[in-house]
Amino acid sequence: MDNLDKAIGQNIKRIRSEHNLSMDQVAELTGVSKSMIARIESGASTPTVTTLWKICNGLKVSFSTMLDDPTELDVVLNKEELKSPTLNDSHDLYALIPFDVNRKFELFEMVVHGQSKQITGQHVGVIEEVIYVLDGTLKLCIGGRERQLTKGDVYRFKPDKDHTYKNDEAESTRFMVTIVYS
Repeated sequence: MDNLDKAIGQNIKRIRSEHNLSMDQVAELTGVSKSMIARIESGASTPTVTTLWKICNGLKVSFSTMLDDPTELDVVLNKEELKSPTLNDSHDLYALIPFDVNRKFELFEMVVHGQSKQITGQHVGVIEEVIYVLDGTLKLCIGGRERQLTKGDVYRFKPDKDHTYKNDEAESTRFMVTIVYS
């Protein structure tokens, strides 16, 4: 986890520097306090997924850009090393294929544990999000509408509204999330 915290902090600092932004400007763009930005950059604080999305949206970068620790393509990584930090035990998120400017997409595996949900804000600069259910039943709530997806279902949507991944079952639900950028 320490390496991930360090990578996130370094990536925010790098992006801030590349765009000549102060911490105050980043705080204004993202809605995340200057003190929290400073703590994340220094590695003293692990951002929640929601906070990280706010930062990504404000800086107009992909989620996995923040998690990226440059590695060679010909590498086998342990899935647990790809796990994103979370504030609670409702879900696990794994950045399987980080965003690359040439690919313009990123791929995650998400596990929503039994009787849990994960609320996600709208995504800026995203053309579509694609969900593919691997195991279990998933309720996807978007703008007041609810879709129930089961193993093998694929659902594509424009993530320009807040959306919630919900699991009302006792067992965990596992699914892939592909985010396609413009």
